[in-house]
Amino acid sequence: REEKRHLTKNIDKCYNNLSYYQNQVGIYLMTKTQYLLQQKTYNFWTDGR
Repeated sequence: REEKRHLTKNIDKCYNNLSYYQNQVGIYLMTKTQYLLQQKTYNFWTDGR
């Protein structure tokens, strides 16, 4: 019974780490996309002059 509890705890930890990691990647991708869009908009405005 103790072993099973230990296993469950480890699985929970892995699962939580995975979701945390996925969140970090999601935030990174959103930030990067936003940055690229801003660069494009900026280039668009400055190229016209």
